[in-house]
This record gives sequence, structure tokens and C-alpha cells, in this order.
Amino acid sequence: MKLLLTLVLLAFIGSVWFAYQANQPRDTAAPSHQPVISRHDILNATDFVAGIKAAVKDDEPKKITLWFNKAIELAHQAGLAEEDMAYLNSELARKVAIFQAKRSLFNDEIEQAYYQIHDVVEIKSRYPEAKDLFPKIDALIQQRNQLIETLAKQLATDPDNISSQEWQKAKDLWIQRTKSFPTLNKDPS
Repeated sequence: MKLLLTLVLLAFIGSVWFAYQANQPRDTAAPSHQPVISRHDILNATDFVAGIKAAVKDDEPKKITLWFNKAIELAHQAGLAEEDMAYLNSELARKVAIFQAKRSLFNDEIEQAYYQIHDVVEIKSRYPEAKDLFPKIDALIQQRNQLIETLAKQLATDPDNISSQEWQKAKDLWIQRTKSFPTLNKDPS
């Protein structure tokens, strides 16, 4: 009997509490606005990256400014935070985008030189931003040259004395084989 009375009392207190809560005004303030795009998304968008890269390649600072103006407008429309807007307007953001574009151009040119058996010294001198990649590039070029030498020895009548024609044939064969690589179908200039 005490148990039944306790349960009824608890049910009554619970219903009074729920009724009280239901009559309290609710906080109906709209949740804070969360942008659907971030500054990272904007700065890494394919068209932005390609636009900055083309502007850097063509040495057109005004086009870089134009791309940043588009990025800032998009950020403004998306309602990005003031901190993000300040970054997009900063010289640091511009320098980072240019740095990344130059490294991408470096990679493109090095890839072409690798497959076409061109010297990379001039490319390296144009892109000091990629200095940290130079040792890896040198190792890749050395491996490529060893592969061509192996090919030349296989083609040679005397592997210990490879003629200039046999070297050239090995290089031509290397270039011919690498033309089928999909990345080589893009314009290197």
C-alpha cells in the first residue's frame, strides 16, 4: 500500500513538473548561422586554384587580384566569419596561393622534362619555392637515366661500348613508351 501511494505521488509530481515546463517560454532564437562553405573550400576550389596557377604562369598579378576578389565575394555571400574574411584579404593568403601555384607549375614542368629527357637545371632555377623537392627530383632523374642506360645496353651490339646511335635509339624508345602516359597529354607550356 505504501508502494502504491509512493508511485501515485511520484506520478503526480512528474505531471506537475511537465506541465510547468510546457508553460515556460522557449528560447526561439534562431541558431547561429553556419556557412555552407569554408575559406579552405574557397581557396582549394578547382577553378580558384587553376585561375591562380594560370595567372602566375602568365605573370599577371592583376588576374591574381581578380581571383582573390571573386573568393572574397563568395566568402562574403556565404557569411564567413570576420577572421576568415580578414585572412582572404591578407597578403599571407595571396603569398600562399602563389607559392602553391608555383610548386604545381614546377611539378608539371619537371614531369614533362622527366619523360621527354630534358635537363631540369633551368626548371629548378625558376622555382626556388620547390627547393625541398630538388633532391627527390635529382634521384628520379638518376633512376630514369639508369633505366635508359639499361635499355641502351639491351639494344647495343656491345653492351660495354654503346654507340651514340644506340643511346639515341634507347632515348627514342623511352620517349615513345612514355607518350602513352595520360599526364603527358596535357600542354606543358
